[in-house]
Amino acid sequence: MTVWTDKVMRSGAAGQTGGGNGTGGGGMSGANLIRGLSALGRRDKSFDRAKMIGNGEGASGRNYRYRNALAKEYNQLLEQRRGLVGAVCAPGELCVPVKDKSGHSLNFYPANPDGNCGFKCLALGMTLMGAEIPSGETSDDCRSLLSEVSMNESTRGTSQDRTKRRSKSCKVTGDLIRKRVRDEVVDNRAIYDAEAMRNEGFGYLKKHCSVDMFCRSVVNTGGEGHWLGCKWGSMEIVAAARALGLCIELYTYDSETQDLRMYDFFSHGPVKVGLLFSGAGSFGHFDLLLHADARQAQR
Repeated sequence: MTVWTDKVMRSGAAGQTGGGNGTGGGGMSGANLIRGLSALGRRDKSFDRAKMIGNGEGASGRNYRYRNALAKEYNQLLEQRRGLVGAVCAPGELCVPVKDKSGHSLNFYPANPDGNCGFKCLALGMTLMGAEIPSGETSDDCRSLLSEVSMNESTRGTSQDRTKRRSKSCKVTGDLIRKRVRDEVVDNRAIYDAEAMRNEGFGYLKKHCSVDMFCRSVVNTGGEGHWLGCKWGSMEIVAAARALGLCIELYTYDSETQDLRMYDFFSHGPVKVGLLFSGAGSFGHFDLLLHADARQAQR
């Protein structure tokens, strides 16, 4: 989901801007400085602008500032690392430690607000947690690779071994996750279409989006493309959790208690990936949160 400004949150030293601290459609040579969030959503201007200014006292203004403060701290860490001779920082190598309302230790990994933030966060989270795309993955990007690996390994190991090696051969990217979500919806179209109509009836969605409309939309990347939740809201998070076999936890900064809290979760697997939502209603931004103890166990 996208709310953004082109202003880079710098801590002093000059730095590179780019795709963010995540795993998107293309390759990345290293982590990049993170842009700050502005309070005005480019897509939804029907709200009261006075209540949503970035330095205002509204709830969204405060959770923007909370997120931007974490992003600034991340940028400072990145610039310090770049100051070391020969230092290379890969995406996901640096993070900012935070605690939620219950005292759980989490690691914050910011994503640039470029329209792909939600999908990039899921991809980076899966990569850092060592999670694999569930078996049965047949998206276009993987078919040729899996076929080649299958031929090369057809005489080595058991069938189960070959399947395990092939599943590890597909790099988890934001674009691949988009296709897996599309496949999940296509495979269960009756469920999702009925749920979308029900949500529209209860006013959870502004306009009904059919399965066919959603599947055409979800694979479009970039700022003018499909951002996670823009058509079906939390239904898209459910589809992603089911498709990827994850437990996706949704967090926000509670401006009343001034705490980070989890407000929802969708459990369809043992691996937990958290998304920090900054914004309000039908627009906003996602950054990645991972439980520090679980992340440490993966190292």
